[in-house]
Amino acid sequence: MTQRRRKLLEAMGYETANVHLSSATSNELSADLKARPDGWLKDASKEMAYGVLEDFESWRGIGK
Repeated sequence: MTQRRRKLLEAMGYETANVHLSSATSNELSADLKARPDGWLKDASKEMAYGVLEDFESWRGIGK
């Protein structure tokens, strides 16, 4: 992974954490993460990527 990509992913992680600052305590968030099954983040990322691609294809079709 390039340094630029690493920095981008780190910045995205910080922004995601900012969203959760007022939603739960650190103990609650830690408990939630520990309760999740292995591979949950990879699975969720794939699902999100497919959703973004579907949205893009829909958007692209509007102008035709």
